[in-house]
Order: sequence, then structure tokens, then C-alpha cells
Amino acid sequence: MNQNEDMKLWNNDIEKLDYLDMLFRRLKYRNNRLLEISNREQLLTEATIEDAFEFYISSFGLSFVKNIFLLQEDSIGQYMNMRCIIEGIAVYQYAKRDDSKRTQELLRAQSYIIERNMYRKYPDLDGKLINMQSISNNYEEAKKFFQDLSSEFKEKKLLNNRILFLRENSSYEKIVEEILGKPLAYIYKDLSLKIHPNSYINQNADKSDEILVFIVLSLLTNLFQKYPKYQEQGIYYEYDKSIGKNDFGSMLRRAVANQFDETKSLCRKLNEKQFTYLSLLIYEYSKMLFDFSLDILFGYSEHGTTKLKNLLELLGIINYINHHQNDHFFSFVDVHTKFMKHNNFEDIVEEDRVYLYQMYKNVYENGIDYDTFIKRSENTLGFLMDQNGNIPSLRELAFSVIDEHSSKINKGVIKNDEIEIRLSTYMKMKFEESQVMSHASGYMLFSTLGAWDDGVNIFHIMDDYFISIIEKIMTKNENLIKIQYLFRNYLKKYMKNAIIKKKIASIPRVKKTY
Repeated sequence: MNQNEDMKLWNNDIEKLDYLDMLFRRLKYRNNRLLEISNREQLLTEATIEDAFEFYISSFGLSFVKNIFLLQEDSIGQYMNMRCIIEGIAVYQYAKRDDSKRTQELLRAQSYIIERNMYRKYPDLDGKLINMQSISNNYEEAKKFFQDLSSEFKEKKLLNNRILFLRENSSYEKIVEEILGKPLAYIYKDLSLKIHPNSYINQNADKSDEILVFIVLSLLTNLFQKYPKYQEQGIYYEYDKSIGKNDFGSMLRRAVANQFDETKSLCRKLNEKQFTYLSLLIYEYSKMLFDFSLDILFGYSEHGTTKLKNLLELLGIINYINHHQNDHFFSFVDVHTKFMKHNNFEDIVEEDRVYLYQMYKNVYENGIDYDTFIKRSENTLGFLMDQNGNIPSLRELAFSVIDEHSSKINKGVIKNDEIEIRLSTYMKMKFEESQVMSHASGYMLFSTLGAWDDGVNIFHIMDDYFISIIEKIMTKNENLIKIQYLFRNYLKKYMKNAIIKKKIASIPRVKKTY
């Protein structure tokens, strides 16, 4: 696309929709063809770097275009789509520098190592959801393949390298900067800040987001315009098939929209009563759950896994601040978010560090010293640093929700083909899958059917976790007890729609391919 001409096009709604529809058709056609490859036995002997990365990019691309079409442009899910598209294109171009037969073989072999590293943590699921003997055998073969290639591939390196087939331990951020340049690397880091827990102040779509959307659309167009073929039916057909002319889809969409409207009303009331951060967290969670639900409705079940991590992290923050916040906490969160934003753009001065430390000391009068604080502050969750300088990891944050609330949901179990599985174990495994599938390692094409297709289970389980957390904070937090009636009225309406969602979710849904 020529940027000057197409920015004019972008202001014409009809031409904008036609452009989105054509891009959607190209993405859909390529994604469908690759989805067929992923279901073939020959996947692990035939799939190429081009296949793996265009599958990953087109998967997030479809969700991205769908959100623009449905005006869902400022959710964490949409920022996630853009972050992953940028990351995917950068790693793809980086990998193509050496797309030799050996590199292609390493790409396919790494899937066995990724799966073993992930699933070995959950022996309780052996024989139920996974076959650890088969996974271990495949791992040993893949490990030998890597080690025959280079003595550098010790066991520890096989465990810790995020993009193993590249044979080097480079970070995604460095690859984005090297391949796409510093300006896009700044954007990439800013998107990473937005999709992880932060203050969420002024995170609504603005003019800069419009430009960002246009940049990502340009990246997608440049990558996929080489394919002359495109899907016969476009996004209008997809919408009608999934929601517009689908009775169950429209009912489900209505139930999700009702929940979102009720949540917006609750958040306004919480904000009026000075519970600002809590209102922002609940609002962002609900907005992302809406986006997540639309992915499921459109048949993009892989995003029931890729975006689960972000939902659990948001619930983790809601759960955490109930125990830890004081009057100065939100000010510290807000200043830390601004600090990280400036840091991402390499725009930090010493006064910024001093001010951030002052905010920390307002929360913890007897907190750690300045030098130690500064060394630890450039952490995603630096605003959760405690008096002793300890900061929970994103994983710990998510697992705290799972550990505390799983036993309150369906007696702590989930059924899979009449086999009972502990819900806490299942959700932790799903978090691990989400972590792996959401990054551009090349693994998504090779992921297991369960990792790909569990979105419907997650769809209604997240309601259960959210309800359990709200029930807790409204009765345990001494400040919120005073407005308990607001939460009770809210939950009554929210749970009514949650029941509708569960009933509809049990009905066979739209397939991604057609």
C-alpha cells in the first residue's frame, strides 16, 4: 500500500470496509490451506518455515481484522493481535535468512522439545489429556537431533531457548528491532506494556492507535499480497454465519454484550466512589473477555488458548490488590506505568527514577533502598514490589487465582469425555500452552488438538473464576463491604447471562474452515 494514498482511502468508510474484506479473504484462504496441513500426518516431515509463520501471522491477522470490522479496536485482545503480528513478521523474516533444509528440520523437531518442557510439569494429566511416554520418546529423538548438530545444545539450553530452531538465544525484542527497525521496536514494546497488567489509564483507542492499526494492516498486506488466490466468502459472510444469521451465535453475542454493559455500569459506579483502579481492572477484563468471546464465536478457537494468559493475569491483579493496596498504591501503579512507557522509548531521566522511588516509599515507608529499587523497577510487575523488594511473576499471579478459586468451581473438577480432571491442574496447563502459543516460536502450527480446541471450555470457566473473585472481594475487603449491594445486584444479572452462555456453549459451534 502507498501510505499517502491509502491514508486517504482509510477515511472513506465504504472503501475501508472493502479493503478489510479483501485482506480478510486473503488471510482466510492462506490460513485455511495451512490448517489443512496441520491436520495431516505429514506435518512433521513437510511443514516449512513459511507455513509455520504465515499460519501464526494469519491466525492473529484474522482476529485483528475481525476486531476492526466489529469496532473492537481498543481491547487488550486487539493490542495482543498487533503485538503478535509484528513479532511474527519479524521472526519470520529473520528465520528466512537461513531457510536451509536443516533449519526446516530443526523447526519441526523443536515442537517435541516444547511439548515435553511444557507437559512434564503435569503428571496428573498423563493418560487423561496427554501421553507422557510418547512425548518423552519424541523429546529424546529431537534432543539427539539437536545435539548431533551442535554440542552447544546442552539440556539447559533446550529448556530455556525460546526460539530453539534459530540456534541462538536472541530475544523477540532484539529481532523486531533488527528486522523492522527501531520505530517498530518502540511500538512493539509499547504494545507489550499494554497487554500486560498496568494502570490502564488512557488506554482507550486514540489517533495514535489509528495510525498503529494502519501500520499493521500495511504489514499484513505486504506479506500476503503475493498470493493471488483468496477466499470466495469474506468477512460479511463470516459474520452472518457466526452471529448475524446464526440464532445461537446471536444469542451468545447478546449474552456477552449484556454482561459487558452491566460491567460498564458497575465500573462507573465504582469510579464515582473512588475505587478507580478496581473499576479500570474490571472494565479491562470485561472488555477483553468480550473480544475473547468474539474469537470463539467466529470459530477462532486457538485464541481461546493464546489469550487466556492475559485474562488470568488481569484476574490475578484484581485478586492481588484486594489484599495489598493502600491509599497510595494506585498512584504508584500509575507512575510506574508512565515510567515503563518512557523507558520503552528510551526517554528516562534521573528525576523519573527519583519520583518513582518516592511513590514506592509512600506505599512502603520502610521499603528497600534506592539503588536496589531502581535495579528491580524495570519489571512488568514492578508496581507490585513489596516492602522487601519482592515482585511476583506473571505466572505466579495467574496461578494464585487458579489455586485460590478452582476448588469453588464445580467442586474443583472438569470433565473430559467422562474423565474427571482437577480444574487447577488443567488451568495451569492451559496457561503454559497460552504462553507458548502466543509467541512467534513457530510452534502454533504443530500444537496439539487440545491446545487448539479448548476455547469453548475456557469460555465459560472464566465467568466462574471472575464471579468467585467478585464474591470474595465484596465480602472480605472492608472498604468494599460498604457497597456490597452494588456487587450483589451486578452479580445477579451477570450470572443470569453466564448460565445462558454455558447452555449455548454446549451446542456444536462454527468451524474455522469452510
